[in-house]
Amino acid sequence: MKEDAVEKIKYVVSHSHDGRTLTELADEIYDTLFPPSSGDDSLTIVANQGVHAIDESKLPGEVFYASHGNLGGSPMTAEDLQADLVAALSVAATKLKERHYQTVYIVPSGLPVLSLNLALVVHQVTSKPAVILQYDREGGDYWPIQLDIRQIVVDAK
Repeated sequence: MKEDAVEKIKYVVSHSHDGRTLTELADEIYDTLFPPSSGDDSLTIVANQGVHAIDESKLPGEVFYASHGNLGGSPMTAEDLQADLVAALSVAATKLKERHYQTVYIVPSGLPVLSLNLALVVHQVTSKPAVILQYDREGGDYWPIQLDIRQIVVDAK
């Protein structure tokens, strides 16, 4: 990554002998390294793509599936479940590290232990809590649920 950044800076500087100020060059270098976003800077992680169809058109940003199918094997064992959880969480962590997402949403699906641990991974990678998208069966929409856990803990008696 550093090598790519250095090459981009060299390119901008080598093609910038037209009387621009240092500030203008710095702005161009910044825009070259960090191109402006062309859309929603959010990621929606669907915990598990399983039996229930999910209407991706109702989900914000880029949609990513952390796992597919039955976790834990058939019949399920604790060892197989733990291995499948580690694999799904690792895939999600890799995705989160690809780029900066302004907001990360989680659609809880499949086993609750997966959704719970995905929320922990999001927090560990981004230092921000995930927004949980709760499905409304009657309306067919997703409700964004974002609780200020720190404030809840502080206010608890």
